[in-house]
Amino acid sequence: HQTSSTAADMEEFEYTLDNEQQFWDGELTPPWRKLDDIVSAKCPSHQLIDNALRSYLHFTTKFKDEYVNSEYDIARCSQKLLQSELFNANKDYVRIQIIYSLLQEDEYATLHFIASFLLFDGREDEATFEKMNLEGCFPRLLELVKQGKKDDARLHRMLLELLYEMSRMQRLSAEELGQVDDDFVIYLFEMIEELSDDVDDPYHYPIIRVLLVLNEQWMVTSASSPIDSKTPPLTNRVIKILSLQGSRYMTFGENIILLLNRETETSLQLLILKLLY
Repeated sequence: HQTSSTAADMEEFEYTLDNEQQFWDGELTPPWRKLDDIVSAKCPSHQLIDNALRSYLHFTTKFKDEYVNSEYDIARCSQKLLQSELFNANKDYVRIQIIYSLLQEDEYATLHFIASFLLFDGREDEATFEKMNLEGCFPRLLELVKQGKKDDARLHRMLLELLYEMSRMQRLSAEELGQVDDDFVIYLFEMIEELSDDVDDPYHYPIIRVLLVLNEQWMVTSASSPIDSKTPPLTNRVIKILSLQGSRYMTFGENIILLLNRETETSLQLLILKLLY
């Protein structure tokens, strides 16, 4: 008879797998080393929750290249955690620990599982994106996006989506917007140009949405700045780059017209119209 595992038990073992089925729900040695058992471990204390989350990230990262090699698989891992007792009994604590991991983690494979969890969780409960903003995730996401897509294009796209979702939810501070420089905006425009041969490339959409939401943030900040303020107004760098170098980035203009015609989400239509205005 197998007793239920605890996160403390998990810390004592390394694990090996023979096939993909074992990763998801196969019998392992020790038997609780499958993903289901990691996220269903009994965790009556914060320390045990921490242990379980470390096990989840270590386990998924360890076998990412071998068994979790599609976006569907990564999403499936996130859903297992989101639907688990571990998460549902400790939502606020698990969220903040995953957010702290985003701020501190440098391993790209692990960041993929962290970003995936926050994206799916935030789309179900916008409090996650609000908490990310409070904890200073905006500059961290800028940093990660700047590092480029060469290491993992799927992760890079997910980071762009996370940056967009977090930024559309609430107003960014002047300090946060001040960290977006010309080079970052040019970098996004140039990525769109690199993909100009394929308007349906999955990269187009998240890059354009980030540029649209940054434009809106600058518009909001400009409109709400006191007229007699001694602080110089922030430069809307999206408009600046388009004004100075627009002829180099024709694909962006063509794509937002296409998006406006295709898009059914009112909030995104408004973002496009604000930029056109």
